Amino acid sequence: MNKKSAKTFEADVVVVGGGVTGTYAAELFAKAGFQCILVDKQVRGRTGAHWINGVPLFMLKEAGLGRPPVDCLYGAGDPFILVPDDSTPDARIRVQSDELFDVDMRCYGEWFLRRAEEAGVKLHFNTSVKRFDLNKAGGPRSASCTTGKDNVKYHAKLFVDASGLAAVVRKHVPFLKRNCPVPQPSELCSASSYVYSIKDKAGARNYMRRHHFKAGEILAFSGTHGNFSIFRIQIAKDLSQVAFLTGTLAERHYPHSRKLLDAFIQEHRWVGSELFGGSRLIPIRQPYSHLVHHGVALLGDAACQNYTIHGSGIGIGLVAAKELVDAVTKGANARTLGTRRNLLKYERNFHRKWTGHLCSAEAIRRFVTGMPKGKMDGLLASGALSEALIESVLSQKKLKPKAADIAKHVKAIKAHPKILFDVAPLLTSSFLAALTPKLLSRLGWRNHDPLMKRILGVADKRKQITQSDPQQSDQP
Repeated sequence: MNKKSAKTFEADVVVVGGGVTGTYAAELFAKAGFQCILVDKQVRGRTGAHWINGVPLFMLKEAGLGRPPVDCLYGAGDPFILVPDDSTPDARIRVQSDELFDVDMRCYGEWFLRRAEEAGVKLHFNTSVKRFDLNKAGGPRSASCTTGKDNVKYHAKLFVDASGLAAVVRKHVPFLKRNCPVPQPSELCSASSYVYSIKDKAGARNYMRRHHFKAGEILAFSGTHGNFSIFRIQIAKDLSQVAFLTGTLAERHYPHSRKLLDAFIQEHRWVGSELFGGSRLIPIRQPYSHLVHHGVALLGDAACQNYTIHGSGIGIGLVAAKELVDAVTKGANARTLGTRRNLLKYERNFHRKWTGHLCSAEAIRRFVTGMPKGKMDGLLASGALSEALIESVLSQKKLKPKAADIAKHVKAIKAHPKILFDVAPLLTSSFLAALTPKLLSRLGWRNHDPLMKRILGVADKRKQITQSDPQQSDQP
C-alpha cells in the first residue's frame, strides 16, 4: 500500500464489523464520550446477518436494551414443537417461551446503525482491512485499509474486533493468534436460515396435517443428521410465507445445512421463491480465555461468545458489547482506554459473569453430540427432559426447576433407572464448566482453556474446515 496516498483517520476507538454487536459497541463508546469509527467491508444494507434470529429478552435487558422494535419482529412467543427425528413424530415435546423473539436481522441491524449515527459514530462502509501496524507490545496501532480504489489508514487507541469468524483483527495480533486457535470443524455449526414464499397453500396445509402442527407453530426435527442437527419449519398464519432453519456440524461426513434445505424444497413443490436469508459457519466452542491484548478487544463470534447448544450469538454478543464499554470506559480517558491493564477489566468481568453459563451450555452440547442415537431417542422419549428444561435451553437461561419439574424428573428416572448413569457425566461436566471460569478469574488465572478442555473432553487436534462456507464474511 502506498502510504503517501493513504487518507488518514484518527479516533479513540475503531470497531471492525458492522453487525449488531459491533454497531452497539460503537454506539455505547460514542455515548461514553469517545470518538468512534465503525468500519465494515460491506455496503450499507449488507452488513451483519440477514436472516431470522432468536434473541432472548433477558439478555436484551442485561445489555441495557428492551424489546426489539415491532417492525423488526418476525415472531414472539410462538409455540415450539420438538420432534426427536422425523421417524418418530409422536415423541414430541411442546413448549412456549414468551421471552424469546424471532427477529428479522435486516431490520434490527439497520435500527442499530441509525442509533449509532445519532450517537455520533462515523460509519465507514465498503472498507476492507488489509494489515495492521503493531506497537512494541504487539498490539495494533493503526490499520491500513482500502475503500473502493482508495487507500485509507486508521489510527486508534483501541481496535474492537467484531468481525465474526473472519477475526480480521485477532488474526493479525500475534499474541491472540497464538492463544485463540481457529475453531475445528467439530467446533463449527453450518447454519442456514431462509424465508420463502408459499405458492400452493393447499400443499402447505397438507404438510401441516401430516406432521400434526398448525400455522404459526414452529416444528423442529432434531437429530436427523447427527445429534447436533436441526430442521426447523414455521408456516405463517396467513400461509403466505414459510421460514426455515437448518443446522449441522461442519464436519465432512455431515451435509451442509443449505443442502438439507434445498433437498426439502425440491421434494415439496408447495414452497415458492426465496425471499431472504443466508448461510454461514458459526463457532460453537467455549469462549476464548484471552479476550484482550494491548489496544485490542474481541467481541461476538471473534471471541467465540456463543450459546452453543443452538449456535446463537446475537443476545450474548450484545451483552458482551455492554460489558466491554462499561468496564473500559469507567475512569478511563483517551490515553488509557486501550491499555492492557484497562482492557483486562472487561475480560475478567465477562468471564466471571457469563463464561461459566456458556461453558455449561457447551458441556451439554458436547454430551448430546457424542451420545449414541438410540440412547438420545430413549432419553427424549423417557420424559426426563421436561418442558421447563427445553424452554430454558430455547431462552438461553440458567435452569431453575420448580417442584413439579423435579418430581417429573424423579418419576422418569424411577421408570428408566439407566438414565441416571447416562446423564451422570453430563451433570458433572456441566457443573464444573459453570464453576471453573468464575473461580479461575477471581484467582487471577487468565488461561482457563487447558482445564476447560479436560472438563469438556475436547480433543486437541487442529484440522482444516471441511465444509465450504458459501459466505464467510460478516454477511451471511
